[in-house]
Amino acid sequence: EAAMEKLNRRWSDLAAVRRSRLDPGGEAGALQQRATADSGGGGGGDDDCSREAFQKFDTDGSGLISETELRAALKSMGYTPLKQNIDEMLSEVDKDKNSELDFGEFFDFMLIMQRREGFQKAVVDQMRRLFLRFDEDDSGEIDALELADLFRELGYKATLEEIHVFVLQVDSSGNNQLDFPEFMRLMRLYREEELRKMLAAFVEYAGDEHGRLAGLDLKCALEDLGHEVPGSIARSKRALDFDTFVQRADQCRAALVAKEKKKAGFSDQKIAHFEELFTQFDRDRSGEIDNAELMALLKEFNWEPKSREEQQELIKKLDTARSRAREAGVEGVTQDGPITFWTFVQLARILETEHDHAEEVKMKNLLAELKFTQKEVEEFRAIFVEKKKALASDADEEVEGLPRQAIRRLLYLIGIEVKGEKKTMLDQELEKLGCPEGGFLDFSGFLRLMRWLMESGWLPS
Repeated sequence: EAAMEKLNRRWSDLAAVRRSRLDPGGEAGALQQRATADSGGGGGGDDDCSREAFQKFDTDGSGLISETELRAALKSMGYTPLKQNIDEMLSEVDKDKNSELDFGEFFDFMLIMQRREGFQKAVVDQMRRLFLRFDEDDSGEIDALELADLFRELGYKATLEEIHVFVLQVDSSGNNQLDFPEFMRLMRLYREEELRKMLAAFVEYAGDEHGRLAGLDLKCALEDLGHEVPGSIARSKRALDFDTFVQRADQCRAALVAKEKKKAGFSDQKIAHFEELFTQFDRDRSGEIDNAELMALLKEFNWEPKSREEQQELIKKLDTARSRAREAGVEGVTQDGPITFWTFVQLARILETEHDHAEEVKMKNLLAELKFTQKEVEEFRAIFVEKKKALASDADEEVEGLPRQAIRRLLYLIGIEVKGEKKTMLDQELEKLGCPEGGFLDFSGFLRLMRWLMESGWLPS
């Protein structure tokens, strides 16, 4: 087995499951193939296959698809069949308004469902505006850095490493960028993951997906999803079905996103770290720091300006940070006054994004040096991120990279037993790569290690 196939086996299994939710086989796959054919991508043979699939979904043999049968079809395709989404699409294709679809209407429905990735039209339009806004170079595609900014706008917290893995999941063209349809497929994956969590919380208190929630049970279910529940919802005596529960959860999430905007996409753990350092340099405990204290604080992250030109640029960035803090609803932020904690958080985001840009350039240079393809790098990254997230979950805190033990374990999983002379050689190489015993190997070091393993003959190149 090739080294790349061995390393990616565990990831590929997971990725295949995720992709199958959007492009499943069997009858549902046939329906989506027909939808593609109708838009110019298929041949006449698809029609017979599609009609056979239609007949299987028409479980009562009436020649029409009822709403119950439609929901079953959508579930088999990996969509969560929400009433509000179904009703909107039915209004567009159900010509006689009887809530039943003949063969032609059914595939018109499925074509709309596929093109919108299951979202309502207003959501697709909103997503398109966001996509265009963050497509900074007007290329019609967004890269990982642009996607990271877009995710923060939507309230999703993800590292740049994780963003690269998301891109790999849906980048069908293999150019490491997403066009709008690929972006919408990613949003569908995210939405389905949200809906699965919502359904689990709903069933926990309602008994099953057909139950209803009200009062304390409704409040508890929403709190289990991490939401602060407004009193108007908590006091409501009206029993809600799952579709309405989703609407309430979305309302709570929108309020949370607005409230969390001041965190600039950083995790609670990172915010706590920032706060600890900020307090350390805020000597008078006023909740504000002056320029000298800011310079000392920036030095902790190696962000301090090193030239007069960089000092001038920092002043502009600080103005931008103050403006963003005010936009996020932070009160008491003046244009030229002392630097508050939440202004520092916005500045940290600006500086970290700059760092990410520089790291992307370094990664491109490293890719050329190590003679890996972009696809190979992203597949290695998926393995690295998956292992890193597992370690973080076990430790209940963020980790900087992979420790030596995790690397040895990873090599063992692909059939390389690290003992005796091999262990000595590996330890020496890890030392060269900046990963001493008790330290961590970052992703650049991980790529260099993969190349070394190939050149040493441990892995076939």
